[in-house]
Amino acid sequence: MSLRRALASVLASVTLLAPALVLAACANTATTTSGSSRFDIQATTHSIYEGEIVTVTTRTLNTLGDAKVEWSSTGGKLTTEKDDRIARVKFDQPGRYTITANLKVDGKVVGTEKVDVNVKPLTDATGA
Repeated sequence: MSLRRALASVLASVTLLAPALVLAACANTATTTSGSSRFDIQATTHSIYEGEIVTVTTRTLNTLGDAKVEWSSTGGKLTTEKDDRIARVKFDQPGRYTITANLKVDGKVVGTEKVDVNVKPLTDATGA
């Protein structure tokens, strides 16, 4: 087979596949923009000693519209930063606590995630 025929064959294959690739790319875009929202949170740790801080971060996907995160905790002192995408909770008392994040898009809750944190007494760390 000559080089010219080989190139013609490759060009013909690409020409036939190009419309299918364009349609597939368009389909992915439409699915992404109309798909449901995805929302995850991740804590730096799930077990700490009293007086320590847990940092929780969010990850969102497909949140078209006005997306906001609202945080709550069953204990500790909660602060947020980076447009409420990061929460830090300082726990001064031992116990088991839950940190909750609600994702709101255009004022409607579209996702809720929770992490549990076990706060141990400082005496466990010192061995006293």
